[in-house]
Amino acid sequence: MEFAEIQKNSPNETLSFLNFASYFAMQFYLTLKEEGAFLSILKDLSKQTDLYFKGYFELLPKSVGIAVTTFGGNKHLGDIGDILEQKRVNVVYVYYDEKEFIKAQKQTDKNSIFCPIQLSYMGSFLNLFDLFVTCRMPLTSPSWGRPTIYVPHAFIDPVAALMQRKRTLDDFWFKKKMGINGYRIVPSLSNYQIYKDKFSECGYEKELVCGGYPSLDKNILEYGQMVRGRGRNILIAINHQESILIIKEFLARCQINLKAKQKIYFRPYPGNILQEESEEIAKEYAKYSWFVYDTSKKLDVQIMQDSCCIIGDYSSLVYTFPLTTLKPAILLCRNKDDLENEYLGIKFYNPILHKVASNAKECFEKIQEILEENQQRREENIKEYRKKEVFNLGKSSEFIANFIIQKLEEI
Repeated sequence: MEFAEIQKNSPNETLSFLNFASYFAMQFYLTLKEEGAFLSILKDLSKQTDLYFKGYFELLPKSVGIAVTTFGGNKHLGDIGDILEQKRVNVVYVYYDEKEFIKAQKQTDKNSIFCPIQLSYMGSFLNLFDLFVTCRMPLTSPSWGRPTIYVPHAFIDPVAALMQRKRTLDDFWFKKKMGINGYRIVPSLSNYQIYKDKFSECGYEKELVCGGYPSLDKNILEYGQMVRGRGRNILIAINHQESILIIKEFLARCQINLKAKQKIYFRPYPGNILQEESEEIAKEYAKYSWFVYDTSKKLDVQIMQDSCCIIGDYSSLVYTFPLTTLKPAILLCRNKDDLENEYLGIKFYNPILHKVASNAKECFEKIQEILEENQQRREENIKEYRKKEVFNLGKSSEFIANFIIQKLEEI
């Protein structure tokens, strides 16, 4: 591999290779030897890359890098960057997508760079910034890179593992979550309770920061400006193969079972998950006026307001939709025994937020229950749960920004 390929600063084959190699190193770091050839080569290459790009971008000391992604309109990092700038922190916005970078340079005067390698997994091994803020999933990392602040991409990390895994959360599972050379912002009490004891046992309790979920705060703020209403439409957002089968049957029945003027918003999962299956569904139902294929980068709050519920499975939306709208989610689960999976009494399924359906017929039954239930009681229950469960509700961006400043002062 020629270092000149890295110097090109573009998402080429070399960058893809380094991204996968770094991901491999993080996934299997517990079994790799620090002095072994593989990690030694990565370490030397990281130092060489640091030296080059620090000079190339003329980065100042005490700089904080903020990742900018196209995923979800970069909503997951909330207002962290803006708050840091207001507090006179030297913030550098780092782009992976060159078109977005060029567009941003024309539209704003923010300090920005195009540096895709920083946003790859190899970015965890670099020292370009004193601190780097990202919504990438944290993994066990070597300590030669500068600390990373991991703001959660998913509200349901790690509680989702209770549904996704077919076995208990064992010590090895926990150990792969620790030693991330940085800080994991934890969004909610249940997620923290799953982590805290094992992290404390292994001496990594300081990696857990009960910071909240900026994306949810933004959603609630936007939604609060809408005219309140129960809504009658149905939002569908799934990311599991088994759920596709239920949804196909559900959509086939919609022509008969839908009420007048009721619509279905079908939202494919971002990225490549179930992409082909989602496009097939969109093509099949495009002719129906009641079917809307929503591919917007960020879920519009107007769609949330118009919907009485969301039908989903293991994505964050089955939590963030109810927490935003105070309306329930219908949780798809073919095997209802999976709902009983728990850790320290915590389950993925929560009756305050969720109803459960294992087939299309049950989906329609649950929708009818939702339309007929006491909406005020549902709202009050979700509000009370949200207040107790979500850390720094409404002010998570400010909390995280202040935490970053504190850590910056300690360096």
